[in-house]
Amino acid sequence: MSHHTSEEEATLQAALFAFGVLPQEEAEAFQQHLAEGCPTCKVEVQSFQLLAEKLAFAAPRVEPPARLRDRLWAEITGESASPQPAKPVHQSLGESLTIRANEGEWNEKWEGVFIKRLFKDDAKGTVTTLYKLLPGASLPKHRHLGAEECLVLEGDYHINGEVLGAGDYHCALPGSVDESLFTIHGTMFLIVSPERYAAV
Repeated sequence: MSHHTSEEEATLQAALFAFGVLPQEEAEAFQQHLAEGCPTCKVEVQSFQLLAEKLAFAAPRVEPPARLRDRLWAEITGESASPQPAKPVHQSLGESLTIRANEGEWNEKWEGVFIKRLFKDDAKGTVTTLYKLLPGASLPKHRHLGAEECLVLEGDYHINGEVLGAGDYHCALPGSVDESLFTIHGTMFLIVSPERYAAV
């Protein structure tokens, strides 16, 4: 390469080289040109490399969806990305049920809202369910047909203007209505409640 090319062409080649998108043959020729000690092109390349670094750090930080983290972790550890089904629920006296964190099945009930049923108590008519909400997700408005107990495990959970965090407990009494239910940064909570709700 020589400087019989225009100044604009030389600048363009320096930019493409710095960003790593110059075709291989041209990149090798440009690398040779730099090795020969061209001060002008060296300064151009350094300038564009600094710009590339600034652009990389200027990108906003985005929290990946939980599903993506789970899939990536499964690939790293070699574990199956598909959750194992929960063990059958036994309700006979003297038996117990254990569901590990990586067991059970998450189902997307509403957009960004995943549920995992853990236990159904036929005698009491209640179900125990894990809810996992992605950032920005919300639940539909509903009326409670029985008492609903909620224990927040992580994240932020907004219930009718009240903000709950990890370790906070909330109980909605029969007949009460939840008007506004959402999370900003994502949340997971445990619910013990009747199986059905009334739409509002």
